[in-house]
Amino acid sequence: MSLISVQKGRLEPIAIKPLSDSALFSLPGLVLIGLFLSMILSMSVIRQFLTTGFFLDPDDAMRMAQVHDFMDGQAWYDLTAKRLDPPNGVFMHWTRVIDLPMAMIVRFFELFTDRETSDRIMRLLFPMAMLAGLYFLSARIAGLLVGSPGPLLAVLVTSFGGAVYGYFAPGRLDHDHVAILGLVAMLGTLLRALDASQTREAALLGLVIAFNLSVSLETLPFVVIGIAALPAAWIFRGREMQANLQAFALALIASLLLAFVLTVAPQRYLNGACDTFSAAHMVAGLVGGGLCLALAVLNTRLSTWQMRLAAALVAGLATIASVALTYPACLGDPYANLDPVMRQYWLDSVSEARPLFKAIGLHPGLILLLVVPVLVGLAGTVWAALSEHGLARNRWIAITAIVLAGCAASIWQVRATGVVAPFSLFGIVYIVARLTRKLTAKESVWQVPAMAGLSLVVSPLFLGLFMPDTALPNEAENAKIEMACSSQAAFTAIAALPKGIILSPISSGAHLLARTPHGVIAAPFHRNEHGNRLALDAFLANPEAAQAIVRRSRADYIVYCPVIGEIEIYRDAAPDGLGAQLDAGNVPTWLEPMNVDSAYKVLKVR
Repeated sequence: MSLISVQKGRLEPIAIKPLSDSALFSLPGLVLIGLFLSMILSMSVIRQFLTTGFFLDPDDAMRMAQVHDFMDGQAWYDLTAKRLDPPNGVFMHWTRVIDLPMAMIVRFFELFTDRETSDRIMRLLFPMAMLAGLYFLSARIAGLLVGSPGPLLAVLVTSFGGAVYGYFAPGRLDHDHVAILGLVAMLGTLLRALDASQTREAALLGLVIAFNLSVSLETLPFVVIGIAALPAAWIFRGREMQANLQAFALALIASLLLAFVLTVAPQRYLNGACDTFSAAHMVAGLVGGGLCLALAVLNTRLSTWQMRLAAALVAGLATIASVALTYPACLGDPYANLDPVMRQYWLDSVSEARPLFKAIGLHPGLILLLVVPVLVGLAGTVWAALSEHGLARNRWIAITAIVLAGCAASIWQVRATGVVAPFSLFGIVYIVARLTRKLTAKESVWQVPAMAGLSLVVSPLFLGLFMPDTALPNEAENAKIEMACSSQAAFTAIAALPKGIILSPISSGAHLLARTPHGVIAAPFHRNEHGNRLALDAFLANPEAAQAIVRRSRADYIVYCPVIGEIEIYRDAAPDGLGAQLDAGNVPTWLEPMNVDSAYKVLKVR
């Protein structure tokens, strides 16, 4: 294997013979090392998952419910959650692209065991496969950027980087890990496409971008950088990048059309939904792709970089104008029209949806866990962009732009720090590689331990040791009970009740959909505005007024877990409301407490 030296600001290879012939340090071997480290560091989560089968997040539970609906015969284009806010249901903003491989895994293992066991196997294998893909792609990209030590460093930095573990933990089924993997694949193809000789990679970039858009629009700030990168390179390099820009534009147009046909029902072709891949994004993609193709064709007439810059700016403004003229709402906040009551009592309490500075104000330790590693990585990408030359510099500039986009997105919603972490790690890889050579002698046996130590020191895993202990006295006990409210055992007795409709706090709805056959009125998804508002109105109203709301909802049961944070919100907002009264043990006469073996309280509507 080789490490690097620093000579005149450039990275030069140094052979280390003891490792050069080791299969352990080949790319597949490094992926296995990464998975092993991840399993060791996630052992407590794995143990809990195997013991309880809990869903770590409501999105995971909803994905499982959606996969089950698909397996039980629901059509490819029909994404309606029929048991959510019945009788009409809620058309979800997700995609079958992710449901399909999950359903195939479950179907395979159903040949040998029951569905519950098959579900658990899939919930272990799928995120592990996504994590293996992350290690593989990150290692390849790091090798491209810093040479032979890159793959090992990428695996070490990723393994120690706890910011991404939440998305790849056992049991995670939400689209975030697929989206992150898609973005890393986009970065890898982009970096290779910046090489003028790699026209095929430029075409592949268009395909990968279309895939990312069809999977998750939450990654849009990163995808925009990926779309703009080749036109930006063309501005300064002109004819050299003409073929790559043309291949990219053609592939983007074709891939967007294919993704649109595969994921959007014909009757929704003109529906400009802003929270999922739709006609609004097709307009932008087709106009932008067509204009990129025009720029490539007109290259000979645009002889200077100033002319190319002006033409590219016109193309960019025309793309934005096309959306402004057709689907203007999609240029603003996707939650702008959300019911104010839902925003106040639900969305503002969702931790990952909070602005970064608000999240830090509530939990100052997040600076060490989330902010510092990303800023260190950003510093590394800037250092590399200033130190390297030619194609290498262009690649580091592209990475820096993506990290900056992630930092800007995290100011709006803190969840973006987890998405940007896999990109900022390449800056950390660069820093560790440079420092390792400075601190160790040429071909020293201490170089690999030095890399491991430096990778650990700048990781959330290490920085978390210095976090202040801000836990409340009963927080650990509440967390234990709340975990019990998401485990399989909590729902067995509820699932056995006569089939009906459940009114529950919003945060519990997805778990009830995944674990029981009942209909559910509220669940933590912004499209379920009617059902969520109904639940909020019921729990915040006094018991007498709540009775009329509950009867109007046609609910058969009220189900709630006593320690979830949402109950506290109800109690603080409306001390005389139904939610607060139930929490205090004051059950109105129109509700009948049921004796069920569950962490949940179940009351039958008389």
